[in-house]
Amino acid sequence: MSDASLYRILRCPRTGASLRPATSAECDRARGLTADPVSWEAGLIAEAGFVFYPIENGIPMVVRERAIVLEEEGKEPR
Repeated sequence: MSDASLYRILRCPRTGASLRPATSAECDRARGLTADPVSWEAGLIAEAGFVFYPIENGIPMVVRERAIVLEEEGKEPR
């Protein structure tokens, strides 16, 4: 299964929204919001654009506990 095929079937466990690959800027923003050692190389972001999930060693960490909230739904980005 290709990455693109996988992204089409994955959903955000918080919102149910589709996920897409995060941009470099979104990855940098997520890194700035976490106190955990940053061991991920990329990430996925909910289509609404406010929940980020890291990809570690090629594995998407799409679980609520690993979500990094970039902004609250309906609010302006911080």
